[in-house]
Amino acid sequence: MIAPAASPSDARDALFKKLRGRLLEAVELPDLSAETWISYDDPLAQFEESLKTVGGVSVRVADRAAADAHLRQSAVWREAKQTVSLVENVGETTEGLGQVPDVHELAGVDVAVFGGLFGVAENAAVWLDFSHSDHRGLCVLAQHLVLVLPASEIEHTMHGAYARLADADGSHRQKFGRGGFGMFVSGPSKTADIEQSLVIGAHGARSLTCYLLED
Repeated sequence: MIAPAASPSDARDALFKKLRGRLLEAVELPDLSAETWISYDDPLAQFEESLKTVGGVSVRVADRAAADAHLRQSAVWREAKQTVSLVENVGETTEGLGQVPDVHELAGVDVAVFGGLFGVAENAAVWLDFSHSDHRGLCVLAQHLVLVLPASEIEHTMHGAYARLADADGSHRQKFGRGGFGMFVSGPSKTADIEQSLVIGAHGARSLTCYLLED
């Protein structure tokens, strides 16, 4: 005689019974106070090493003029037909692109230059504040990204980075909380979904250069 099949509710109850019999012992939550965060003897050097690991290139320069001179000698800039720069005195915006109302019309931009507020040593993330800009879509549309960042503005970890984006009272109101937009960018576009093989530029920028301003 064939036994009747168990009902969905019986199967569920049996599963829950097994799970209750294998409850893990409670453990204390980790200490996330600032004193326990990772710190680096040279956060700038660590930032450069992390950027190299994620496929980016760092260049230390004295000031914006030096960054501009280096950028204009690069192959990606010399070969570019359309460029957009949101950093004064570094690169330039191709005539007409600065007032484009629809970001989709910027799909042909070869090089986009952004100013970063600060970087993160542990993963080379750079915070870009777009609170007063309509060009945020360029981060994924441009073929090549160029970031300009003060060398002195490097946080050790993402913990410190998010703390920096908080209000003085400790409530996390990130910069885009004012009604704008901001994002972290770490290196060029990359994926390892296919056969665990790292591919750069699969669905975004093919390269990222970060100019670290000493001045």
